[in-house]
Amino acid sequence: MAKKTSKRKVAEVVEEQPTLEVKQDWMDDLQICLTFLTRIPIPGGLVISNPSVAQATRFFPIIGSLIGLVGVIVATIADILGLPFEVCILIALLSMILITGALHEDGFARTADAISRRVENKEQRLEIFRDSHVGVVGILALIFAVAVKWATLATFSLGWALVGLFLMA
Repeated sequence: MAKKTSKRKVAEVVEEQPTLEVKQDWMDDLQICLTFLTRIPIPGGLVISNPSVAQATRFFPIIGSLIGLVGVIVATIADILGLPFEVCILIALLSMILITGALHEDGFARTADAISRRVENKEQRLEIFRDSHVGVVGILALIFAVAVKWATLATFSLGWALVGLFLMA
């Protein structure tokens, strides 16, 4: 015959059991930032089950420096290969866009789309951000933004352009 238990005793038993809370360490934070901000694969993947980007933001500047360093290295290699200066800058910009998965460019294009459309309320504007398609205004804004970056960097000497690429990330 089954023994009856009161709800109070069940609640007490649940409260007595310790909960194991895995905290993120600095290596977890670095992996989370690499996964979130770049397309660099993490060998073995993330080892924590519930990663928090908010707790990992301390590594955003480091990952940004890594992205800038990739642009500098690509521009330097292109220059060593004898490519024209403007092409070196363009290839470096494209490498930085590719390593981030165009994260910032996607957000910029969607923002331009949302601003350009006439909508009645906030929900309709947020729906533009959820839509996977980018409109004409978003594409034009993106082309203009990349062109301005390229034109600005192309006016500098190679050394200052490399500094600009690094700081741009």
